[in-house]
Amino acid sequence: MSAISVESYDIDDESAYQKCYSAFRNAKTRNFCVGFNTDRAFCVTDFDASQIESLSSRIPLEGRPACRWFNFWGWNQDHQIAVNAIASKYDVSPRLIHLLCPRKSPDPSTSPKELRAESMGRQQGHGDEHSDDLEKADSDIQVCSPPTPQKRAPPRKRELTSFSDVAEDLWHFCSVDFGRRYLCLGFNGLFTTEEGLELGASNKPRATRIWSTLLLCDDGTVISVFESPDGLIPSSLEKIRKNQVNVFQHLSRAPGKPSAQNVLMQVSIRPLKDGASNSNSSGFDALEVASLLFYYLFDDWITTYGLIFGHEHPYQDRLESLRRKMMDSAEVADVETLHQIGQQLTVLRRVYESYEKIANRILQRQASLTGSKYEARYQQTPFMSRSSTSDSDFKNANLNEVDFSAATMRLHISAVGRFERLLDRIRLYALAEIEQCLAEKEQLVWMNFNLVTLKESAAIEKLTRTTILLAKATILFLPVSLMTAYFSTQFHEIDNLYSLKTYWLCFLVVAVSTIGLLFGFGLLSNKVRGRTVYKSLTEILLDKGRKRKEQEGSPVSPPFREQSLR
Repeated sequence: MSAISVESYDIDDESAYQKCYSAFRNAKTRNFCVGFNTDRAFCVTDFDASQIESLSSRIPLEGRPACRWFNFWGWNQDHQIAVNAIASKYDVSPRLIHLLCPRKSPDPSTSPKELRAESMGRQQGHGDEHSDDLEKADSDIQVCSPPTPQKRAPPRKRELTSFSDVAEDLWHFCSVDFGRRYLCLGFNGLFTTEEGLELGASNKPRATRIWSTLLLCDDGTVISVFESPDGLIPSSLEKIRKNQVNVFQHLSRAPGKPSAQNVLMQVSIRPLKDGASNSNSSGFDALEVASLLFYYLFDDWITTYGLIFGHEHPYQDRLESLRRKMMDSAEVADVETLHQIGQQLTVLRRVYESYEKIANRILQRQASLTGSKYEARYQQTPFMSRSSTSDSDFKNANLNEVDFSAATMRLHISAVGRFERLLDRIRLYALAEIEQCLAEKEQLVWMNFNLVTLKESAAIEKLTRTTILLAKATILFLPVSLMTAYFSTQFHEIDNLYSLKTYWLCFLVVAVSTIGLLFGFGLLSNKVRGRTVYKSLTEILLDKGRKRKEQEGSPVSPPFREQSLR
């Protein structure tokens, strides 16, 4: 049976490049294949599983070695068949094939209501309707419409039957697998989208999680599969596919491509026509180019930078705004907000620790294959120091003495150097920034408790001073009341002895004496207790008087004195 012909585009031509570039920005585009070498590069979009043989027969290009890149967005049945057809040629295990494409996407022709009804029927049926296929067992969880709170409410109660369930529950889940002819990676990528920002009350980072898998083969073939959530708006879709589109742009030599606008986005994958650094007579080393392609698909540093430092996830700004709010009015409810931020940062730290672990595993294995010394660096990683294994166990076990000859798949030295650079950036920038935010969060929690305690102490002190003021007023009238009771006593001996003038004179003497005693007692008690937060009216007036005398007594004002000194 003859292979089905496919329409390809020469991406070195500007018009063909623009067609492919527009297709990648379209949500309906589900896959593409790029084959390239030093001289030529072609692209095919939206191929099906029956066209895999036809695409494979086109490489090498014109009898020369070439690299091919198969990219899939989403997990539908056709993608599963295509990935299985490609990966099975390289002795990839069934488990890794399920890891590459974990589950099927729902049929687009089925309405969300029918999917929900079908899902409920499967849950009630159990038994015969339950499939043992890993891809089919979790089809009752995913629907075309965005997930509703009712469907996401009991995630822990469902049975884990697919890698997609594990990746959804554990955002730091990752996988690094080596084979004789392949190297496979699985990890969760985080992207800042409007759909992710709506999850403000979640205990996980406000980002859209995308399960991503990469497969590097020994003949220069790279397979990349990315989860494609339904219901994404165009701006969110552009952010998720930004890195793949950027890599595609740098595979083209079309004059009108906008790849040179952002210096940080520039990557070097496809060699120039005069490539003299390659040992191959054609000037093209397929394994070197595939290794670089494999690395740049994994290293989406622009998204990482925006997630940590950019305006999309300003954890530092949120902590700073909370600190300012606490200084104005600290509340116990702020602790809940800080706790939520701490949970998000903890999950984010574990995600980047998984990236660190992937880089460590790759570098350690490559060092073992080449016979170089990587043991010391592998032991000093922050991820391994936080694990349950003691340092002495690592010192006693020489990782370089392990025989990994069964896994002969090696990265090119150029990609290994870039993975080392990526490991340093993860530690120095991402993990260090997250640790700093977590430490600041803990400080803000203690500061909030201290401020609340001070606030309550100030309120108690204010209440105490009000009580003391009322007590002083009561004490002020107590002697006067006793004196008045004395003058109102009915004794015949003193009926005509005291007059009204005598009464008021006694009243004045008793009142002034009582006020003097209260004033002296207040000054003495303040000196004994120390200065208080709230000052009495007498102290305020005395302080103003002292300041006024100091200003009148100084011949030169402070501003004029400073000017004269200058």
